Formats: sequence, structure tokens, C-alpha cells
Amino acid sequence: MKKIIIYITIPIIILATACEKEIKFKGDDVVNPRLVINSLYRSGEVITVNISKSSAVFDDTKPSYINNAIVDLYKDNTKIETLKIRDNGDYTSTSAIAENKQYTVKVSAAGLSAEATQNTPVNVPFVVSNTEKGVYLRKDISSDASQTATYVTIKFNDAQHNNYYIVKAHTVYDNDSYTETSIFYEEYDKSQNDINFSETGKELYTNLIFSDFGFNGTTKQYRFGIDLDPQYFDSGYSKGIRVDLFSISYDYYQYLLTLNSYQNNKDNFFSEKSNVHTNITNGLGIFAASTVKSVLIPASELKNLK
Repeated sequence: MKKIIIYITIPIIILATACEKEIKFKGDDVVNPRLVINSLYRSGEVITVNISKSSAVFDDTKPSYINNAIVDLYKDNTKIETLKIRDNGDYTSTSAIAENKQYTVKVSAAGLSAEATQNTPVNVPFVVSNTEKGVYLRKDISSDASQTATYVTIKFNDAQHNNYYIVKAHTVYDNDSYTETSIFYEEYDKSQNDINFSETGKELYTNLIFSDFGFNGTTKQYRFGIDLDPQYFDSGYSKGIRVDLFSISYDYYQYLLTLNSYQNNKDNFFSEKSNVHTNITNGLGIFAASTVKSVLIPASELKNLK
């Protein structure tokens, strides 16, 4: 199909001053309906793949789930099973995903076909080398406000290839339920932190995401803050803080960054519109993998931090 480019010139007149904004529309990606494959899967768990069909660019209807697709899963180029429909376009495997393996999903439905391939990363073990109590300046309220936080330093061995990471923290309760806790990066201090986060990472929602650009294949320690006063753990309601280090694929990393950019700019007419990363051949969506290692910092240690 030939690429369709439509230029829209919109005059905006404010106090007799005119300006123009030129918008390019690339029609080859969205004019015709396509299969949409979405799956963010993790090693050690079964895989769920959501299948739907996109709408044409001027169609106001929402993308429709497909419940009669053929969804075949391959591991290292060998078919291992056909996924079973659950509901609302979700297809689930019976076997768990293994790390350090290549997975391919091939989908056919409604006269369309699409596929995607992904290598599942390996787990990256880490240790919590230090915890301490500290004060930080709140970014979301008055510049004079400060808050007590828990600072954590982790140490891990980065493998000899390009790697991408997410750090998350959860408060774990006595009944083993948990809630996600906001974390933030600490300003770069070479004496405490081997990673200059402002160059390699980003605060993303309540998590931290970063690559190993600049420190590929070395042992590193990384210090970050958790938005929780250690005194909270003196209440007896919590087991402590669970720190998760996710190793994610390049496609996962790009998807999160571009999705964040898209959501930040979608309502701003004057901003450059962002395309969300996709790795689906002949379709749209994302098929991306992760692994995770977790360490629990017990409440008995946290409540006594100075």
C-alpha cells in the first residue's frame, strides 16, 4: 500500500497574530483494520495474549475482541501449544514461560494474520547492601516541604550485553497482601551510587526504569528512595518492604517509555505526537517479556533505622 500523508494546516489567530501547525497523518498504519496482539509476560508464569482487531482511522467504534482466533505459541522455533480462549479476547497457555528462551506467537483470525517474537531475559540476582533513614524534598507540593523516607542501596551484576531494568517496591502485610509504594531516584553521588540515573533512567509512575548504558557488564550498586517513613513499620501491621528488580526486554523498555510519552502529550495540541512502540509483524500491539528477582527487607530492620 502506498503511504498516505495528509497535511492539515490550522490557522490560529490570537490578537491578530497568526500561526500555523502542520500535522502529518501516516495512513498506511491505521487506514485498514489490523490484528492487535498484546502480551506483557513474565518467566515462571503462564502467558496470556489478548487478541483484538483495530478500527479504521475514521471509525468511531472501539477495537473489538476476537474470541475465535487461532493463537499458536512457539518456543525456540518449535510449536508447543495452541492457546485456549478464556474471555474478552484473552488466550492463555497451560505451561509456564522459561527464562532465556525465544518465544513466538502466531495469530490468525478474520482473514488476517500477525506474529511477534521475543527473547525472555535472564533473572538478575541482587542484594540489599544498605538501608537508611533520610529526608527528601517533595516535588509535588510546596518547595519548602520535606518528608522522611527510607533509602535503599542494591548491588547487582550486569550481564555482558544490553540490559534494561525496572525497580519496584511494595509494602507487604502480615496476610501476604501488598500494595505498591512510590520510589524515586537519589541525586547522583559517586560515593554512594554507581549509576547516574539522570543519564540512563526515568521515574515512571511509581517505579524506576533504566538501562545499563554506560556500565555494561559490571557490578554496580544503586541507591534510591522509598516514599515511606521507616517508623511506619513499628506498627506491627507489615512484614516489610519487598524490592523487585525486573530484567525486561528492549521492546518492553521502549514500549513503557513511548507509552509514557504518548500519555503525557496526547492532550497537548502543540506537542509532537508520540507513537507507542510496537513489535508486531503485520499488526499492532506489544509482545514483550520480563523476569524478576525480589528481596524482602523485614520490618524489624526498617523500624530501627536511624
